[in-house]
Amino acid sequence: MKLTIDASGGLASETVLFKEGDTLPGTTGLITDFGTGPHNFDMNNAGSVMYFADTNLATTDDGFIYIDSIQLAAENGPSPVVGRLWSSLSSPELSLNNNGEFVYSGSLQGDSTTNLLIVKNNTNFRQEGDAVPSLPAFKFTSFGSGPIDLADTGDVLWYGDWDDSATDFDTGLFVNDELIVQEGVSTVGGVIVDTLSGVQEGYFLSNDGRFVIFEATLLDGTTGAFLATRSGGITAVTPGCAPSGATLMATGGAPTLGGSLQLTFDGPQSTPAITYLGLSSGSWVDGSGCGLPVAGIGEILIDILPPNPILIPAGVHSGAPVVLPAAVPTSINLIGATFYLQGMFIDPVNLVEPIRMTNGLTVFIGL
Repeated sequence: MKLTIDASGGLASETVLFKEGDTLPGTTGLITDFGTGPHNFDMNNAGSVMYFADTNLATTDDGFIYIDSIQLAAENGPSPVVGRLWSSLSSPELSLNNNGEFVYSGSLQGDSTTNLLIVKNNTNFRQEGDAVPSLPAFKFTSFGSGPIDLADTGDVLWYGDWDDSATDFDTGLFVNDELIVQEGVSTVGGVIVDTLSGVQEGYFLSNDGRFVIFEATLLDGTTGAFLATRSGGITAVTPGCAPSGATLMATGGAPTLGGSLQLTFDGPQSTPAITYLGLSSGSWVDGSGCGLPVAGIGEILIDILPPNPILIPAGVHSGAPVVLPAAVPTSINLIGATFYLQGMFIDPVNLVEPIRMTNGLTVFIGL
């Protein structure tokens, strides 16, 4: 049931979405139960609801994950991993953000060392057996029993346990590929984090992706909730689905308040070519990694609808790479902000290819 309230906080309406005995859309199964754990369902500001439902079908086929009336996953149905069907979706960790993006967890049929899966927007986000980001000698063995939290920026907070024989160092909290807190390594006030809480209420990511709050016990025996502010970084490089050969690279500096990035452009269609940097608050890259192809221009990877983008002149490429220093303002409001960059080369006398687009960069601003 979905409740809405008026401006004064009073009950305005009640809407029954589904109830026990109803038939799930697209199935013949009658609902017998819903996931009732704190992370077995979620709701966003648009009123969409993500949930797990159990039905009276055979036990191998009776569990489903839905957003409203749209089925995302079904037990014994296909998963994002080619050739692997879902085994169990019971008691999944779910998260739905205000942009309609979603994540959920489940267990696959087959190899028990690679059967745990985290899905983001119907793609394989992390799988048991994957190499640990920044620690590639180790592989994940578990994702704990805590939440998978999705910010409105699309950033995902998750817990990982890996196969380090030194078990004092084998768990951590990640945002995307960034290891935010590692057991036995990270410190709070100079004291090492002894154990992380990879359970139901162990951690949370702010909606803007800036901050992580987590429960931990320190080496001196102190147990508490602690706040981590994410550092800045280039979190993704997007070549698109039709790379032009032009490149935009971050070749120096760090995206932190008061810092400066060094951006290098190369690979124009001809020389001389006028170089521009496009800076946008949004991305047009879809789940397959493709942008928007435009005839005569190339593949656009960043949002270009007003008020985006800001176009910054970067100089003229006359045979040597163009280097653009990009200063980061000191405004505290930028902490946690994500920006999308794409370069372009313009040669108005080149009738075959007057404009050439580079790959894209995703930049996260930190302290």
